[in-house]
Amino acid sequence: MPARVGESEGAYAPPGLQCWRLAVHTLFRRPVFDDTEAARAVSRLHGQPGPWGDSRCLAWVLMPESWQALVEVGPCDSLERLVQRFKTASARLVDPRQRINGWLWERGFDAQPLRPQGEREAARRLVLEPVRNGLAAAIGEYPYWSAIWLEEATKHPAAG
Repeated sequence: MPARVGESEGAYAPPGLQCWRLAVHTLFRRPVFDDTEAARAVSRLHGQPGPWGDSRCLAWVLMPESWQALVEVGPCDSLERLVQRFKTASARLVDPRQRINGWLWERGFDAQPLRPQGEREAARRLVLEPVRNGLAAAIGEYPYWSAIWLEEATKHPAAG
């Protein structure tokens, strides 16, 4: 079961590189990302360096009421700082009418450490969330997700 973490709880990630599965929910679990403009704006954020610091987002899926991701926390970063940077940057991109008193996200986040070398298996499970939740029949039909392995495959296609 994922642990619920408050942003002010100090360094949750141990030193070194640690991979985590995260879930961050919209305030009151409202389906903010049913709105195409909001979903596209936050999706584009994944290609920008600002929120990530020396950490990396390995895979992500934007559900109507949450952002779920696999992240690798860098040695000079903490899980709390990474999530806070993502929340701040993404909230600035979403139309103010989607926020409640300026807030887009709930306080805190859910975090679950991944077992060593378990990133790809966890990514497969993560990106299938829209299918499991009935948002698409197949992952290729759902537009708001990505994984670094997919991006690497398009940059370096296998010779054949």
